[in-house]
Amino acid sequence: MIILEICLTIVTSIALLGLGFYGLKHNFPLIATEEQLQKSLNRWQVFAEVQPSPKMLADIKQSWRYLRAITLIGGGLGLILMLIGVVIISLLTTGTVDGSDAGDSAFFTAITYASLFVGFGIGGIFAVWRLRKAAQSHITYADLHQRRLSDYRNGLIHWLLALGLVETIAFSCFFAPHLGSTLRLLQSNGAPLDIPNNLWILSIVPGAIVVISIVAELLMLRIAHLSRLLVTSDPTVSQRADDMLRANVIGMVQIYALITIFYLGLLQNTLIIRSLWAAGYWKMSDRPYSAISSLFYFLFFLTLGLGGVLVATYGPPRGKNSGRPWQTKRINQ
Repeated sequence: MIILEICLTIVTSIALLGLGFYGLKHNFPLIATEEQLQKSLNRWQVFAEVQPSPKMLADIKQSWRYLRAITLIGGGLGLILMLIGVVIISLLTTGTVDGSDAGDSAFFTAITYASLFVGFGIGGIFAVWRLRKAAQSHITYADLHQRRLSDYRNGLIHWLLALGLVETIAFSCFFAPHLGSTLRLLQSNGAPLDIPNNLWILSIVPGAIVVISIVAELLMLRIAHLSRLLVTSDPTVSQRADDMLRANVIGMVQIYALITIFYLGLLQNTLIIRSLWAAGYWKMSDRPYSAISSLFYFLFFLTLGLGGVLVATYGPPRGKNSGRPWQTKRINQ
């Protein structure tokens, strides 16, 4: 990590916090644009067979803006906590703020996106909880069965994440016999840093991919299972608007988790290629199996890129919404 990366992270976190807090009080277009809202309304069929009233539109827009603002605040706080943790570790291990950065920028980029998706997820959970608590009416609506994460996400995502993990492990295993006795890292000042080559070191990135996937899954499950929101007075529209709001937060968490996993795979690719050069297995005149490295990068990018497309374009099948038709019940508050 270098001073420039620290400064960029500080600026980004301040920008996210500023946009979030400003968006709580103002209709700021960068927080929740009309175009984004309209696309989500159409995708989730919120007003299917219903003529929206101005009050209904205002209620949904207010909830949409609040949810977006809180997720941005969560992302900003996540970046700040990540930066504090990285600086403390650097001071303890190297005695300087800009200590060694294992894997160059890929490592720092991966933990940056990881802190963002965790922050977005926790912010989304808090926002849904606050919207639920802030409901003034004593009438709410309940599904007749528990919602599932699959109501808000394409089922192929699990398989694509597993495929990305298999690709990373296969790439590591293929080149492992040719790496020599050490693995080559670069410090932030460009100086090489050799560490002993063993199975545990090569397993760090695949293990991190598993951990990232589990953390993202737990956050998204929590968002999906929170109590229903009473967004507006019409029960059908409120159910669909609630689905739309949750799906947006779940999509943000999943997208940033996929980006994190991509940079972790890039980190593993960089580590192995640099170590092949350091071991003398790769030379300027001869790079055995270099096509395998290019193929891994292409397939890994294609796998996670497809996952991103599925997340960005997912909506309920025509005429279908999550949960069962709602029933009215009275609650005590």
